[in-house]
Amino acid sequence: THREWVIFPEDGRRALMETVKTAMRDPAGVLVGVLGVARDITAADAGEKALRDRLTVQEQLERIAATLPGVIFLYRLRPDGTACVPYASAACEELWGFRPEELAEDASQVWARVHPDDAPGIRADLEESGRSLSPWRREFRVRHPRKGEVWLEGRSAPVREADGSILFHGFFTDISDRKRMEEALRT
Repeated sequence: THREWVIFPEDGRRALMETVKTAMRDPAGVLVGVLGVARDITAADAGEKALRDRLTVQEQLERIAATLPGVIFLYRLRPDGTACVPYASAACEELWGFRPEELAEDASQVWARVHPDDAPGIRADLEESGRSLSPWRREFRVRHPRKGEVWLEGRSAPVREADGSILFHGFFTDISDRKRMEEALRT
């Protein structure tokens, strides 16, 4: 099996061809010819390269995300009202107490961690942001399983997907220290 670029003289088109060659022998084992089959793998090769490039970019983004003081996330609000988090950087566990893969298909458990006084406002803001496709920003409290009450700031930009879902591209950061300082200044 061999790969080589071929230029077709009729139209000057270039194609990556994969050729398979097999020796043809007579009953006595004497070489009488070569059977060759070639197929154009230009598109498949381009697709493989695009996938490799995308994986490289994804790995680079993961390394960047690991250095940030917060969580990069994608939050998908489906037309039926259910939600999932198809992507969250590794710091999700530090901020929310969830491993990212726990939220990939169902984000309902996230809402159980949001402070009950803050949840209705967040939901209303998200719905309005999704309707108007305007940026979302909110400060709110969550009940972290190990840390207790944590203040987060969330920011995102929504886009409508072909299936009617709203995909929020965003970032959460822990603002607990700032909130404690603000409270100390008020008292």
